[in-house]
Amino acid sequence: QKQKELQLLYQATILENVSDIIITTDLDFSIKTWNRIAEHYYELSFEKVLGKNINDAINFTFHESNWENALTELQLKGMWRGEVSTVNKNGELNYFSSTIKFIYDERCNKIGYMSVGRDITEKKHAEEKLKKSEQFYRTLIADSLDGMILLDQTGAITFCSPSVKNV
Repeated sequence: QKQKELQLLYQATILENVSDIIITTDLDFSIKTWNRIAEHYYELSFEKVLGKNINDAINFTFHESNWENALTELQLKGMWRGEVSTVNKNGELNYFSSTIKFIYDERCNKIGYMSVGRDITEKKHAEEKLKKSEQFYRTLIADSLDGMILLDQTGAITFCSPSVKNV
């Protein structure tokens, strides 16, 4: 009994010290556990969300998917992986890479879900900045009257601006 208690304490300590968001729910998506990192990112204490449906506690926006498709994939494959975002109290968008899997008991019965999330906000902002910069330079080159040709080391043409046709 003492050994099991020590093991549970050790596992609880690990749960609180990981850098990822970890949330567990029952099969109806009522929140059972919520670590400190979840409290930090979702700006809600565990006490406020305990027993609430995860979709009532957090307003997720799914990217390249939606809640219904995620549930379907989860039921078919036993796991869903994708990107979601939330808006914090300052109105800023936070992006997360999220994985949801079933939790099984010792007899392999499904008893709930575990969601693990990782903050990818900085990565998403860097991608958006790069995309805007790329689009700016593409437009700049496309609208230029100068003919531009890029060659590789062997002299093969790798790029021609649209105005080359006119030149």
